[in-house]
Amino acid sequence: MRTHDFPGQLRAAAAGGFGHLGLTPAALLSAAEQCGGAAAARRMAADHGVRLDYLDTVTGWAPIRVPRTADAALRARFDFSIDDCFALVEQFEMSSILAVGVFDGGAVTFGEMVEGFGALARRAQAHDARVDLEFMPFWGVPDIHTARAVVTEAGCDNTGIMVDTWHFARGLPDFAALTDAAESLPLGIQVADGSARSLNHDPTYETTHLREVPGEGQLDVVGIMAAILSNQTPRSVGPEVFSDNLDRLEPHDVGSLLAASIHKVSTEAGRP
Repeated sequence: MRTHDFPGQLRAAAAGGFGHLGLTPAALLSAAEQCGGAAAARRMAADHGVRLDYLDTVTGWAPIRVPRTADAALRARFDFSIDDCFALVEQFEMSSILAVGVFDGGAVTFGEMVEGFGALARRAQAHDARVDLEFMPFWGVPDIHTARAVVTEAGCDNTGIMVDTWHFARGLPDFAALTDAAESLPLGIQVADGSARSLNHDPTYETTHLREVPGEGQLDVVGIMAAILSNQTPRSVGPEVFSDNLDRLEPHDVGSLLAASIHKVSTEAGRP
């Protein structure tokens, strides 16, 4: 929904029957500006049956917030301090935070990751908020093994892992590890499909432009969801389909299409 303004994003969520809308720090600031403040943005969302209670994403938990080669667009997306993010958590009364390691692989030690993620989780506890750690194969938390190790070692009871089906399938698709994680940790699912092989030399471009609607690509989305849904009821399940094709659609059409696709793949996974 990145090409639409805040009211358009709300129309899409409402059209699909989605009760929550996860927004980036930049998108939340834009929503507040469009509406005349955070409280007004929350009221507008409530009028659409939508809660703005998921901050997507926080990178400042690590000592490096963006990769070495980050351009202006990547910095605008991710380069926010912890204090900036918690100011938004307070203003929008958010209950969930998504942490992502947007740093080059090997640039941050495992000990630094554990320390930083634990500090983030403990600060979130003061706001009655949970924190999920998402792994992405092309950055510093590359797979479910690393994410699980960080979350487990941090030892906070308000944490879990976010499993993005695109990142899992295109990175290290270890279904045994996924099943083990689903048996022991709270998980969330971001659902997207795509090509089984690389379509661009830059994976960050592919993941933000060339994803496909769940069930319309080559990834084992149903298998990934089944591994999780057969072991727990996730805290959140929703689409994350960054796609140039979807960018061209009207908000109502995007929301309806993605809702139908989520229902289809979750039904095939055994838990509609």
